[in-house]
Amino acid sequence: MAFTLVNDTAAEWAPTVDVLRIGLDGRELARTRLEVSCQAGALVTLPLDQAVASPTDPHAELLIVDADGVRTTWAYRTDRTLTAPQPVLEVTDTFADGVLHLTVTARTVTRDICVFPDRLATPLGVPPQTLMVDTSMVTLLPGESHTFHIASRADETLRHTPIPSSFIRLAVRSASDLTQ
Repeated sequence: MAFTLVNDTAAEWAPTVDVLRIGLDGRELARTRLEVSCQAGALVTLPLDQAVASPTDPHAELLIVDADGVRTTWAYRTDRTLTAPQPVLEVTDTFADGVLHLTVTARTVTRDICVFPDRLATPLGVPPQTLMVDTSMVTLLPGESHTFHIASRADETLRHTPIPSSFIRLAVRSASDLTQ
């Protein structure tokens, strides 16, 4: 097994790359750290150590690659056949400068978290099509957090209003929801 770094910038990229094999329960099973140099506009393909790349149980493990704050994951099997535990997330909402901040903290491995901002339109009192979110498809390991920023496409200030948990549950979804 190998992984490929793609540098689509005009400058050389020399990230430290952490490659982890984890269990879907969050346990780290193997790890390696690589120092890589990738020229501007180029790609580099590197083989992975078999101790990291080869799963013991392909239905219950993931490969995680982190390079300078950029993460990608690879599952050995399809989402529907993984033996992932029920995802456990904590979501807090705050407002700052007219933007809704949803901070998602994972208590379990949770893949491909997305926020569907249109599902928050009713409590925010705006038309669904006017809302946008800054990031999506975020994978978190237990204890990790990510803050999604929901703003108005029309540069309107979102009013500070409590968001009922039922709306947050509908808006914050993950690949794990496909398998539960």
